Amino acid sequence: NVLHYAFPFIPKDSASRIVVISSVAGVVGVPFRTLYCASKWAVHGFCASLRTELLEAYGEKAPKVVVSCPPEVATGLNTNRLKFGNDVTAQFNEETAVPSTVAAEKILESIREGVRIGLFSR
Repeated sequence: NVLHYAFPFIPKDSASRIVVISSVAGVVGVPFRTLYCASKWAVHGFCASLRTELLEAYGEKAPKVVVSCPPEVATGLNTNRLKFGNDVTAQFNEETAVPSTVAAEKILESIREGVRIGLFSR
């Protein structure tokens, strides 16, 4: 994995950030995205364990692990969702989705602030 190879080059300082882009689907279940949700919950577990390991190894100087959890973003990913049990596409309302530029700015804000889990809405 990338972290295994990149970690030796990450400064061991609390100003450093290890950033993971997850999804709100890693915090709450989202209909018709069962496998996607499962993978995002796994990301959260990985990051929680990593935080603990870093704190044990580096104490106050441990790099911060930031998990950004955007809601639905206006991308093609959401248009491919299928309803359970058939080949009918689930509804996706692009009007309620976060524009990708807004999502990018919110992610950067989470990184700057060093929050553990960056949840945000439109």
